[in-house]
Amino acid sequence: GEYVYRSAATEAIKTELLAGRAVGIAFCADHSMPDLTMEEKRASLEENMKNLPDITDEERKRYIDVRVGAVEVSEDELRDLIRFRLRINNMDEGLYDLEKLDHDHLKMLLNTKHLGMSYEDIDAKESKEPYMTFVGSDPVIFAQYTYESVSANHSVTAVGWDDDFSAENWPEDRRPPADGAWIVKNSWGNDWGNDGYFMLSYYDKTLCGVGTFEYVVSDISRSVGSIMIMDYDMMPAEITSSTLYDTPVYAANEFEIEEDCVLQYVSAMTGDLDTSVTASIYLLNEKSTSPTDGVLLSSVTKPFRFAGYHRLELDDNLLLPKGTKISIVILENVPVENGNKYALINNMSLNKEGAEEFNRIHEEDGKKVMRYAKGVVNPGESFVSFADNEWTDWSDAIKYFGNTGSNAYMAYDNLPIKAYVYPLKDVEKIHDLSNRIDTVGGKAAVCPEDGYTLLDITGK
Repeated sequence: GEYVYRSAATEAIKTELLAGRAVGIAFCADHSMPDLTMEEKRASLEENMKNLPDITDEERKRYIDVRVGAVEVSEDELRDLIRFRLRINNMDEGLYDLEKLDHDHLKMLLNTKHLGMSYEDIDAKESKEPYMTFVGSDPVIFAQYTYESVSANHSVTAVGWDDDFSAENWPEDRRPPADGAWIVKNSWGNDWGNDGYFMLSYYDKTLCGVGTFEYVVSDISRSVGSIMIMDYDMMPAEITSSTLYDTPVYAANEFEIEEDCVLQYVSAMTGDLDTSVTASIYLLNEKSTSPTDGVLLSSVTKPFRFAGYHRLELDDNLLLPKGTKISIVILENVPVENGNKYALINNMSLNKEGAEEFNRIHEEDGKKVMRYAKGVVNPGESFVSFADNEWTDWSDAIKYFGNTGSNAYMAYDNLPIKAYVYPLKDVEKIHDLSNRIDTVGGKAAVCPEDGYTLLDITGK
């Protein structure tokens, strides 16, 4: 619950910027969007309300007209519209004592982004000093410092930094403890900020969600471009769990190949610093009983400094025949103080029961979860092995530990392991394979840059 500034995190972001990568970050903005025209506000509200049940077109239009400022209404009508907003947000229509509020405060409550909190907390938030400061003139510099620990609500991109950007650029009563700020690119157009950019203090108390995205364009993807991703982890995940074990633990996903294709990359998620990931690709036997019951086609090991989703390029491109089945088996080695441990990564979010329990616990303080997740893990997709090559279907594993304690409030996803493939028909548009492959059926081919080598997978 206490904000702590870590210089190592600042240096890590600088390292990624020096490597030529922009850095995605999140923080708490004063506004969730720039100043919009009336029509832009109307379009946004209409989009948000288009699938709401049990409201009439007349109710929708009246509500939007008042929210965008197209019409003025009486205090009694404002109270009715606030009750309407509470209802469509599944909140108690009697949450606020509306009879005590005057016209201006009713309008604030109708438009606030903090609906659901106590009126006193909303009033404090709406009237507090802004996080954004405007420095100097010609041009005015937009400078952000969120001086309190609140939830992030906006994502932006750090593209550079200025160690000498003075803390005195902010007012004395809400000043960061030292100099230094990120140069940040926003998504609100060139008419906002400094040609679309602003300065963000190193010490912003809401800066989080830091990540970089590296896009590698290979010769094949530059020519073909039709990459397909095979994966199962589709659930929006709010929690990534990395559990460390003393003995090797293996995670695997199995995929059926729906058309002849070439596999170039696989990916896996890490949750710890300096993790070494080994990915092994198996072409499974027709009636395989585990993710390793087949032919090992390729294996690659790569270290990763930071936690995240990482792509591993295979030493050889693998040609995979339609109708076959492969597995990607992941082993993660994590250095610890007295040696090494092995990590199992999985993603989860609050399920319906968890959201209801959260709302029950926080009923008095106004915090409310407005959505929940449902994980769908089918048998035969994800697997885990803790010892002696004994594999457990992930759908069975989460049924076992997902019903105990706080785990019962979580929805679980498939294991975060993916495969990246190109349809063979597209590869053949740029590579003549006729002299090197006479048939695909029953065989897998390793495709190095200088040629294609067939592997007999019949066991002969």
